Amino acid sequence: MRRKFTLLFFIFLVFAILGISITLPSEAKIRDKILKKTPIGTKFENVLDFCKRRNLKCKSSKNAGYLDRNNKKVVGVQSIWGILEEKKTTPLTIRVVEVYWGFDINGILLDIMVVKTVDAP
Repeated sequence: MRRKFTLLFFIFLVFAILGISITLPSEAKIRDKILKKTPIGTKFENVLDFCKRRNLKCKSSKNAGYLDRNNKKVVGVQSIWGILEEKKTTPLTIRVVEVYWGFDINGILLDIMVVKTVDAP
């Protein structure tokens, strides 16, 4: 009996995680939406204002860029990062969507990265 319960629980968890990832907009689509609001060339302070207006939990660094997870290179020499969404999707999973903005030495936006994660036990 315990074995059946464990197997059913595991199957439920897999479907819950897959269902969540299928229904979410892709990172690329979210990135495009953010780029429309904060296009390449936007000033550091304007992105901070964007975060404030949207009530996003944003932090910043004037002396470090962000690490692009795809090419493993640092983008910029200044950065802002924030949580776009943090939601408990099931009793065992939390979905987080984060955004990273990278700026040059003059505080001009070079690029952004959006990262989606689903945490589960």
